[in-house]
Amino acid sequence: MAEQEAHNPNSVHHDDPAEDAKHPKPTAADPLDLADLTTRWSALESHYRDALRKLSTGGRFNPDVIGTLPVTPDPKRAPGERYPLRELAQVVPRQGRHVSLLVHEKAHIKPIVDAIQASPDFNQQPQRSPDDELELTLTIEPESRDHLATRAHALTHTWRERVRQASEKRRKVHAKWLAQKEVVPDLKRRADAEVLKAQTKVLGVIDKLEKETLARIK
Repeated sequence: MAEQEAHNPNSVHHDDPAEDAKHPKPTAADPLDLADLTTRWSALESHYRDALRKLSTGGRFNPDVIGTLPVTPDPKRAPGERYPLRELAQVVPRQGRHVSLLVHEKAHIKPIVDAIQASPDFNQQPQRSPDDELELTLTIEPESRDHLATRAHALTHTWRERVRQASEKRRKVHAKWLAQKEVVPDLKRRADAEVLKAQTKVLGVIDKLEKETLARIK
């Protein structure tokens, strides 16, 4: 899952025009304004903080993680319509390594089962309850501390890389402004320096969160 998380389609991609539209546009009139960059970093922080939090509470053995599994309620009529499992069923931890899924509607049982079977994290046949036709039971294999630590390292590594990608994207804008004579060389250097200064602070936050997560895991 660490590898998948590193390429999670829900996280921020800096070369996506649709993603660009969500952030302020940098302008040569105020080259020291880094609002476009800080909003990108903020989106990344929200995504990766949440991922690290889930890791520190047990990785896959976590009702929150199970609840985020995407399910397609009606694959024939609406194949692109997906909902988090928690919207279709109540996720209830049981004793030991068991989790019950109390499905809201009978029609959603098969789509939920299909999603669980197709998931690389769970990949099992949920058991039907003999007493309740709307209850499914999962047996979750808890992840080892070493595996959780490896995933935490992978997440923070990817987070750092995406922070640096955002910085590089902004520095390329500075270079374009200079080439088009919209800013003078000194102002371009100051803008580059401000980006580096801000990036250093963000990377420091990531380092701290990585250490805190590893401490909770171990």
